[in-house]
Amino acid sequence: MNGFSSRRRKEKLSIGVLGTERGSGVTHLALAAANYIHSGIGRKTAVLELSGRNELQEFIRKEGNTENELLGVKYFFENEASQVPDLYNLEYEAYVLDLGTDYKTAREEFLRCDTKIVIGSISPWKASKYEYFMEQIGFETYKKWEFMVLYGNKAVICTLGR
Repeated sequence: MNGFSSRRRKEKLSIGVLGTERGSGVTHLALAAANYIHSGIGRKTAVLELSGRNELQEFIRKEGNTENELLGVKYFFENEASQVPDLYNLEYEAYVLDLGTDYKTAREEFLRCDTKIVIGSISPWKASKYEYFMEQIGFETYKKWEFMVLYGNKAVICTLGR
């Protein structure tokens, strides 16, 4: 069997999670995804907090062990984008990137991810943030991205990305 078989499982998987605004659930979704990949699928998983906010650091250090590990998932903090290639060469099978909400800063790393997830709210008082995000990306490759919304209605969803 050659190394290019379509049935072969990808050796390393990367998932980028990006929000349209603070408080949209990026960190929560990154944690949930990482724990599912590790516990549910059984892949050795790491979370890279690249948002620049270091929200996970205190929590993991308090709840986890001295190796910055919690429930079998390894956490890396205060990482600069230049360190990500080195981290990808570690022994993990899946990487979940918490990229925060600054699309311009996170763009390059986000676009490198195998799975790209954008999360935000389209409730009437927050829909403008989602619309602004869609204007920022301004290119067609977003059709392969996964978009999630916390709150909103179908009419508003249909107007996004036009």
